[in-house]
Amino acid sequence: MPFSELEKYQSDSTAQIRAKAYRLSSRFAQVSDDEAVKQKAIDQQINALNDKDRGIAGNAISAMTNFNNTIFTEDQKTRTLSQLDTETPHFNDFVKLIGFLQIKSAIPKLESLLTLKKSAVTRWHIRLALARMEDETAINYISNRLQKAPINDAFAYDIVPDLIYTRQPKIFEFLETQIQSNEANCSVPNPNSNQKITCAYRIMEALPHAIKDFPIPTDEFGELMVDDYEKALQDLRRWFNENETYGFNLEVY
Repeated sequence: MPFSELEKYQSDSTAQIRAKAYRLSSRFAQVSDDEAVKQKAIDQQINALNDKDRGIAGNAISAMTNFNNTIFTEDQKTRTLSQLDTETPHFNDFVKLIGFLQIKSAIPKLESLLTLKKSAVTRWHIRLALARMEDETAINYISNRLQKAPINDAFAYDIVPDLIYTRQPKIFEFLETQIQSNEANCSVPNPNSNQKITCAYRIMEALPHAIKDFPIPTDEFGELMVDDYEKALQDLRRWFNENETYGFNLEVY
């Protein structure tokens, strides 16, 4: 179905039809090698940010993070930024989209929103977006908070993805410390067992897409392809010891 046909359904009065049309647009563009097709799909997702159905707007934010940020034009970034205010739907996800797109002209507005927003969770997401855009104040704030963070299942599953999102060496130093730790603070995958293991395994699983030349093989979805997790962790620890600096995949979310 051509994009012009999808646009017709994206204006339908029924939210379910609009949602499906936007979803098809994004999926088609994801498998296309044509940059123009991808940019057309991005245009449609930006339009979806204004949809009266908040679920569609949320889906659009998620869809936009599936594209490399190098695909976005300056006009598309400007139009995306125009949606940023105190009442933006799915605010926390949206500010992280801004950070991913490296819209650095948004930094002053994000800093002002830090004073307007009272929710600690929302302020955390603003700082994550600022850190992704190399804001030193935000990076230092996050790094300082980590020194007091309890290392457990909640940290591994909820906080680690946020830290990886930043792509900041100072923050990754903390993750490296946890990779090297043998403290058994995380649960094993078996829900019927009370056994604890090092959280390093969970962190290892979350890292591949963010680091260039990641030393452990992964499949097309970025999942680790290993039979021996213990050996994989030892290999990763050795790699970090041998590579004091390494590159980040900045073009992906």
